[in-house]
Amino acid sequence: MTASRYAWKVVDRVRAVDRALTRRDDSRSVLIDCTTPMNYAMAAPIQAALAQDSRVRFYVTSSGRDGNRAALHGHIQPGTTVVAPWAAAMKRIDVYLTADLLWAPLPRGAKRIQMFHGVAGKFQHDYDAPETSMRRWHRIFFVNQRRLRNFISAGAIDPDSDAPRLVGMPKVDCLVDGSLSRDAVLQRLELDPARPTILYAPTWSAASSLNTMGLELVQGLVGRAWNVIVKLHDRSRDPRAFYSGGVDWAAVAIAGLYDSLWGRLLGDHGRYARLVAAPEMPPLNAPERIVEHTVQLPNATWRLIRVSPAWTRYLLLTFRCTALSDEKRDSVLRLGINLANGSTLDGMLDRLWQHLEEPGIEPGQAPPETALPAPWEAAVLAERLERMLPVRVQARLDPFIGSMRRRFERDQSRLYAYHDGLRQEALKRLAALPAKGPLKPRQEAEKMREEQRLAAIEREYQSKVADLRTHFALSVTVEWVQTLELVMPIQRVEVQIRRRKGERLLALDWNPLTRHLDHAPDEHTFGVEPSRMVCDERLHLLGPGGLAPCPACGKEYCRVCHPAACPKCGCREGDCQRNEGVVLGKL
Repeated sequence: MTASRYAWKVVDRVRAVDRALTRRDDSRSVLIDCTTPMNYAMAAPIQAALAQDSRVRFYVTSSGRDGNRAALHGHIQPGTTVVAPWAAAMKRIDVYLTADLLWAPLPRGAKRIQMFHGVAGKFQHDYDAPETSMRRWHRIFFVNQRRLRNFISAGAIDPDSDAPRLVGMPKVDCLVDGSLSRDAVLQRLELDPARPTILYAPTWSAASSLNTMGLELVQGLVGRAWNVIVKLHDRSRDPRAFYSGGVDWAAVAIAGLYDSLWGRLLGDHGRYARLVAAPEMPPLNAPERIVEHTVQLPNATWRLIRVSPAWTRYLLLTFRCTALSDEKRDSVLRLGINLANGSTLDGMLDRLWQHLEEPGIEPGQAPPETALPAPWEAAVLAERLERMLPVRVQARLDPFIGSMRRRFERDQSRLYAYHDGLRQEALKRLAALPAKGPLKPRQEAEKMREEQRLAAIEREYQSKVADLRTHFALSVTVEWVQTLELVMPIQRVEVQIRRRKGERLLALDWNPLTRHLDHAPDEHTFGVEPSRMVCDERLHLLGPGGLAPCPACGKEYCRVCHPAACPKCGCREGDCQRNEGVVLGKL
């Protein structure tokens, strides 16, 4: 007996003693481990079948690296307890059930059941031809004979193992047992049961149909006399590029449908709203430390003056970005501006939206005679947005542009390899001709033919490269979708900024929902970097580029004080950039 087997025998005996000492009745506990609500939906029919047995208690946890227990609360069945992984490890669990390749640590032991969550074969080395052993599982629920045979042939389980069970997919039993009513589902979704219904349920992946044609497909369907149901995969809601291509598909669908049916019906209705929120205002402890961690002024100092309650006005804007090249990529960009000081909300905008979407946020009213910052004029807002949008759109499209650039370089390399092969063949024929002495008429004709072939190969190559550049040319459009004006109480933090002999007062707002302080505004480009430089002349707050040296003479100067040209050499900003060879918007 090996040392490992002996150690496991000791562990099994200790666990048996634990069960004998702690089990007081015939109750059993089942732990369902799921990364997303989709994983839970796979196991839910098993839980429903055992729900009438009072001896069985169900717990749900999320032990995966990307697990989100909060997302499970709206999906679990009544009577289910959501526990943290560390709390589950302390419990005596009888059955561990999961529909993913998870393995929560359970020191007190459990019978482990793997039931998978699909048959698509997206990860072949995990699900169709596994490269790791599955012998540690006590039961493996297979959906079909094919996968069972694949596991045996791959050596993941033994042919005579007692673990495999061919159970099908319990989630789809409702399709054959009569428990699913089409009309009831459509009525619950407020759709007409008399109309034909189309269900579009794409899988996740940056290369899925959702990314390549999903929005166009749905836009085409909603204009017909059909019910259209779109069921997104949980992973398609993950903003990371690997899962969704970096696209907020729920928001993209709303923005896209404004261009089709909803846009024709609603016009501008619903594109602007005003919300007065009145959340509880917690005390602001240690404001100096909050300012210290938020305000970054490498060339200046600051001093806290006062903290006082106040109200502010935010503009939360939603834009739809469409990038069109050899592929089309839609995405939604959200911007937030504090109208009191011009600060952008990049660092806390996502958290602010999450809080506003919670059911506890109810519309309220501002107290009478509340001082609010004045709305910006349309021209001022448009000028600020022209500065804010490019850098944020560029950051949003960077993964798409990087992928497009790789495809362009790949196709260009293939073109070059093909035409270079033709060119080398022609050069080889030319090299075979005599290098000295007069050529015979036949040799002269062959030389002329190969030289013409070389010229034709060069022309064809240049033409193909031009076609390739046209094919991969990128156009980007940004369209406004919605604006939410948010009025709410804040804690106003007034800070005095000092640069050499100059001083200025800056008011930053601490938001009680996100518990974040505004970053100092960038008065030049309204960029996303939190660091700010202070100019010597009027103490403008600038991003790193706003106080950069002049490309012509090297003098640092403030782009807000001198927007047209360098005060030393007179070089205009655009001319300096062109002299440096900067070309924007090209692949």
